[in-house]
Amino acid sequence: SSEGKYKIYIIDEVHMLTNEAFNALLKTLEEPPANVVFILATTEAHKVPLTILSRVQRFEFHRISADDITSRLKQVCQTMGREVEDKALRVIAFKAEGGLRDALSILDQCLLLEDPIKEQHIYQIIGMVGESFSADLFDCLLEQDYAKTLSQLEKGISLGRDPRQIIRELLDYLRQALLYITGGAEPLLSPEKAQRLKAQSKKAGLGKLILLINALLKGEGDFRYSSNARLTAEMILIQALYDQNQALPEDKAVNNQALSSATMQSQAYHSTTTTAVKPQKPLTEQTKQTEQAKSILPEAKDIISAVKAKWPQILEEVKKKKKSTHAFLLEGKPTAVEGDILYLIFKEGYSFHKEKFDQPENKQVVEIILQRLLGCKLQLNSVMESDFQNIVMDKPSNQEDLCISKAVDFFGPELVQVKKDN
Repeated sequence: SSEGKYKIYIIDEVHMLTNEAFNALLKTLEEPPANVVFILATTEAHKVPLTILSRVQRFEFHRISADDITSRLKQVCQTMGREVEDKALRVIAFKAEGGLRDALSILDQCLLLEDPIKEQHIYQIIGMVGESFSADLFDCLLEQDYAKTLSQLEKGISLGRDPRQIIRELLDYLRQALLYITGGAEPLLSPEKAQRLKAQSKKAGLGKLILLINALLKGEGDFRYSSNARLTAEMILIQALYDQNQALPEDKAVNNQALSSATMQSQAYHSTTTTAVKPQKPLTEQTKQTEQAKSILPEAKDIISAVKAKWPQILEEVKKKKKSTHAFLLEGKPTAVEGDILYLIFKEGYSFHKEKFDQPENKQVVEIILQRLLGCKLQLNSVMESDFQNIVMDKPSNQEDLCISKAVDFFGPELVQVKKDN
């Protein structure tokens, strides 16, 4: 047999060589035989040692466009006399991500089916759910409907799709929406699907898209540590919905009101502190002023009766405003009012709901609704049932002790002196 002029050695995925192998190769590259050519192929050139890179000639091969891959696949199908839909060929081209070899491999698998080969056949072979499914799932997220979102996920899993793949495809879909809304990039989809994606992008807005993508990206990393992919996918979607609820536009108004309230409370505190260090009025006069201020407010028993009577309406208003807050508030029960403080009691075993409800953005929503429906401003104090019993037990035994206790709390023990009349 005749021999060629050169001996050609092709080392694929050269970045996988060990340091020892690179050192051995280095000597050969420094003094190569005249009739030997080495071709080193890699997709991760940054992992190849500089001592190797400095002794080779480098050629960069770029990804092939989806249009060129589709054209080549169509030519192959025509040559073989096979009938494959144009939509199906475009799906293969996008899935190949610029690699013609991968595209031909996928096409080779699809040609095992009988003609005509359609778009859904491609999705079945490569294990994808498709853009239509991702678009439906995106709609469920935009509606902020927990039940619909989980039902759509269940639909994909029942078709035999991997939960990991469902989340990845949703991320790819949202990425195209993000590129469209920020840079006007045309979605790489069929015309009707591209129109739907554009409409969804405008409906969602940039803020919500960023929020959803961040939630999905954070959750996607959890798959590698999870033994239950389905549960992980469900938690990722629920977290994405929950984050949306936490970032509702009306929360900004709530936060602004909370900031204003905090400023007023701070000013009131400094005012009372300044007053406290001045020469004190007699305690009896202070007590009279306190009693006069209290008389302006409704009686505590009247307030708690009104709260309990309107509690179903309050819950409904909270649900309209913020569903996640409503879910936590369902486990709380209005029990008592002291001054301007309304006590919400949570039963044992619901500490998680109490902790979540204690977050300022949740409390503020309910306090605003209470003020609107009852006409008086109340501060919410959520406590566990056992802790509330201890609070009740620790209360002063009579009105005189209660007055003294409040005076000490207000002015400090150093400034309060109690004198009893003989």
